[in-house]
Amino acid sequence: MKKANKTPYVLDVLNIPNVQKSLERLAEMLNKIQKALGEYLEKERVSFPRFYFVGDEDLLEMIGNSNDTLRIAKHFKKMFAGISGVQVSDDNVITAVVSKEGEVLPLKREVSLIKLPKINDWLTALDISVKATLAELLTDAVTVFEPIFHSSELDVDTFIEYLTTFPAQIAILAAQVVWTKAVQQSLEAAGQGLSKLFDCEVRVLEMLAESVLQDLPALTRRKCEHFITEAVHQRDLISKLLKIEANSPGHYMWILSMRYVFEPEAELMDRLHVEMANARLNYGYEYLGAPDRLVRTPLTDR
Repeated sequence: MKKANKTPYVLDVLNIPNVQKSLERLAEMLNKIQKALGEYLEKERVSFPRFYFVGDEDLLEMIGNSNDTLRIAKHFKKMFAGISGVQVSDDNVITAVVSKEGEVLPLKREVSLIKLPKINDWLTALDISVKATLAELLTDAVTVFEPIFHSSELDVDTFIEYLTTFPAQIAILAAQVVWTKAVQQSLEAAGQGLSKLFDCEVRVLEMLAESVLQDLPALTRRKCEHFITEAVHQRDLISKLLKIEANSPGHYMWILSMRYVFEPEAELMDRLHVEMANARLNYGYEYLGAPDRLVRTPLTDR
């Protein structure tokens, strides 16, 4: 190849001794290298399946800089729905993850880059830690939000404190859990209490309307917007149940609705199930951050 580089004319290159055999040998070696590289990258992807969302060049860059979290962070959005960065302490321990909206999620179980130097190992540990953190926070959030929801007089400051304490995803999820439990209990009591629940939702919406008039941080305001979207959906569904005089948990309108069933006595990752019609799925606890939220309609529920 050096000889070819020094020779500017094609005919002179063709006259180099054994040039064809040399090129064929080099091409064969290149194919072997590419095949070996492909097998290596496939092995890495099998060890951490989220690598399948990353191209070969990006994956090589990540493997070559496995302890440089800043260089790897730019690829997080390709692998995780809500993680755009991490916070690392001075002793190389990941203490929190950060969403693109700026929401910080402190980890209950920190991940040490010294104990886990391989990128697929610490990314796997990070994924598990984030999910476990969300599952633990949900238990706390349900305990905090239930008395807020059923309170006869809602306090704006208490509600704002609830929103700032928990991530947007968990704050909304806890509200869905409490609402599902309340409606289920009302239907088990032959529909008694649905009117009271409707009044609770109206009070929540009035409190949210009052909250957004305050000078709130951008992230807290976004959480309020998410809550308004969800509370409107909950109010409308309760209104439909009242209109058709639903009086049992087996009523078709309730069965067709998405329900969040929380079992606090179960294993940590198996406490929350999402039910709709005859489907029952474990909640995955994939961290979402605080993205824009779709308005709930009959079409989106399907």
